Amino acid sequence: MQNTDSTSAMIMVCPHCQKTVEIRAFLKPSTVAVKPEMPGALRDPLQDLTPDQLKMVVTAKENGIMEKFRECVEFVKQGQTPKSMERFFVTVLKTSQVKTVPRSALAVFDNLSDHGEVQYFTSQGVGIVIANGSIRAFVPNSLVFGSSVKIKARGGGIKTLSPYDETTLTDWFDAKRFFSLGQRLSFADIKTKSYGGK
Repeated sequence: MQNTDSTSAMIMVCPHCQKTVEIRAFLKPSTVAVKPEMPGALRDPLQDLTPDQLKMVVTAKENGIMEKFRECVEFVKQGQTPKSMERFFVTVLKTSQVKTVPRSALAVFDNLSDHGEVQYFTSQGVGIVIANGSIRAFVPNSLVFGSSVKIKARGGGIKTLSPYDETTLTDWFDAKRFFSLGQRLSFADIKTKSYGGK
């Protein structure tokens, strides 16, 4: 280990007597320690993923699914996007739960399934449309269920409405935010991998 002693000098004018003063400082470290990683320090956001989760993320990136997931998350989070979209992708898939959707939304999803079985899973404000066992799209929950709006009710209370706009949901899919045949992934397979299993 090399000598880490350090000397520095500084010349300044004394504010009281107006004379030039030279100040010399001599520094000698007393101990050397490895600094622990600070919270939020730069590190690989994927380092904690299992090999199966990492493989799932790579597959989603390769076939364009991650980009469509990112579009949905940016719409949902509006300026508060996660630091690692890949880790958030794994979290959403891992924690997603099936949910019943309004009939009007189901009619829009029916076109994605070739009139087969449609399921809707959701987590963190992100909806996942499953058609015939494959992930077909990511959809903001607010487009499916509406956004909660509080209004004053008669008698002074507050009433919550959830306005639903079918046009907005249809527009979401008209922008080609669904997956083509080559992009589809088996939801059961990818959900299992999100837990780190095979």
